[in-house]
Amino acid sequence: MSSEVAGKSAIGDRLRLLISSQTPEKRRFPLLRELTGVTESTWRTWWSRGGVPSGALVEGAAKTWPEYAFWISTGVEDQQFGHFAPKGCGFPTATRASEEVVKTYFETLLKANQELETYVDMFWEDGFDLPVEARDLTKRNIGSFVDEASEKERAQRLLANLLLCRKLRHVEIMLDVLLPILSLKSRGVVLDDLTEKLRAINLDAKKLELPISLLAVREKLESARQDYLGSVDLMKSIEQ
Repeated sequence: MSSEVAGKSAIGDRLRLLISSQTPEKRRFPLLRELTGVTESTWRTWWSRGGVPSGALVEGAAKTWPEYAFWISTGVEDQQFGHFAPKGCGFPTATRASEEVVKTYFETLLKANQELETYVDMFWEDGFDLPVEARDLTKRNIGSFVDEASEKERAQRLLANLLLCRKLRHVEIMLDVLLPILSLKSRGVVLDDLTEKLRAINLDAKKLELPISLLAVREKLESARQDYLGSVDLMKSIEQ
């Protein structure tokens, strides 16, 4: 059975719901233009007519709210790995609030990709005609393509920031996904390891003078440690 019925579409319904949850009604279309780069008239036309949104609208929304991009496209969420639905929605579970570390990581990733695209066009004079594979290969190995010292430093700094954000996100995934399924003994070992990883990320961020906030993950780590210590005390009292 087709997902499109009487001018409606599943992806259109999800996009409309997301926009309603993220933008105020009074300034909705000017704000969407500012956020996505898609014209007000294009947004207004789709909003009033409904139906399947164009690729430009879906891409614009996905890049603006990347933590919801998977849900917009598929209708399912995967919260443990950073893919959310608007509050109250979601399958297989009702989504909780999107977490700041997830949003920061995706935004950093998108910013790095956008800026590195300029290096692709800078290195390959005919860059716009390059296939996607060649563009991505250039971005992944940008240090080999940029000769000017200042530009090389800027590109390396961009990638260093992305790497630290990725490491921070990895710590959060370990806390959310791995820790709850471990034995009590293993949980203590992993908590110590994650504490050390977070310390190393903090040192690298200070050394490189990168603006990375560890507060949210620190709080989550401390909460997990307190839960762990409470479980240890409980086990000791049971054994006595």
